[in-house]
Amino acid sequence: MRLDHTTILWQALATATRQKQYWVRATSRRLLEDLATACNCTGKKVLAARRIEVSSTWNRYVRFKLRLKEELSQLGLPAFASAQLLEGKMERGEILTYTYLKNLYGQGVQTTISVDGLEDAIQEHLLWHGTSKEAAEAIVRSDFRIPEDAKHGFRFGSGLYFAEDLSKSLSYAPLERGSDGGKSSQFVLLCRVLCGQMHYTDHMSDGMATAHAKQVWKHAVLANPSSKGPREFIVLSEMQVYPEYLVELAPKGSMEP
Repeated sequence: MRLDHTTILWQALATATRQKQYWVRATSRRLLEDLATACNCTGKKVLAARRIEVSSTWNRYVRFKLRLKEELSQLGLPAFASAQLLEGKMERGEILTYTYLKNLYGQGVQTTISVDGLEDAIQEHLLWHGTSKEAAEAIVRSDFRIPEDAKHGFRFGSGLYFAEDLSKSLSYAPLERGSDGGKSSQFVLLCRVLCGQMHYTDHMSDGMATAHAKQVWKHAVLANPSSKGPREFIVLSEMQVYPEYLVELAPKGSMEP
């Protein structure tokens, strides 16, 4: 798939940080809400969503993307192994976000999420990251940081954890006061993630998984406990992630903002 127009524009910009955030329209919120439902998160609505644009983070992400494409070319491979191939489940096992969005192609989805810019060959995916509102805002301002000491995130080693299953990501997101004045909002980031070559594990827990991935020059870990899910994608570098949306979710039936 080709790079989208935003890539071309931002590659021409200076590397100085240019940060923009946009509150998205109701139509985009509905698309994000439908995407959330398709990612195994029922009974939730999108109260608010902000599109994030940080040129310095994007330029760094694009540089890593080009690096992966160069590695792929040097290896003489058409593509890095997909999650389906690693799991031996070619008839199923597509990334949930991709399964939903590909069916909407040509129906205005490009105005919200540039699916056309995702590159299958280097295993570039849209994935969720659940966290607190404070942490999400810090990521928006100052980027992701791989923690050296954290309350969660070491089940498969040190790295940045993402999921296709939104209910899994929400397990990391506490209930907080939201934009509607209620106390049952949760916050997630919808991110572009460059998985590249993935080390696969189906262990329930493997604290050395990311270390093993580094030893064999892999870029990420695909963890599918007992081959039953939910799957997690753990990347080894902040350069592999671009946060695109900050999304606030709340139970359906709560007050509108």
